[in-house]
Amino acid sequence: MDETFSYLLQSARLISTNKATEEDFDFITELTLSIEDELILKYHSTITIPKIGLDYNLFIKLCRFLLRYYEEKEEYEKCKMIMDKMIKSEKIVEDVSQSSN
Repeated sequence: MDETFSYLLQSARLISTNKATEEDFDFITELTLSIEDELILKYHSTITIPKIGLDYNLFIKLCRFLLRYYEEKEEYEKCKMIMDKMIKSEKIVEDVSQSSN
């Protein structure tokens, strides 16, 4: 398990216990937005925890949770950055899937 995925997994646990602070959310957001294309591709082909499925699934779930969190706080600039990251990651995964067919 790579270090970044380990942080994402710990972030998911923190969020799921409803103990995350605003600083935690900011850290998780920065981490999520910093994930590079190559790592997204790796996540799409790796299953670290079978219960979750592809590591990419956890990444997308965190993005969606962050979107809801920032929408509720009306922090739309952060929402846009997260949405852009999700769209870009979906495009990367889609392009790879199409090229492998």
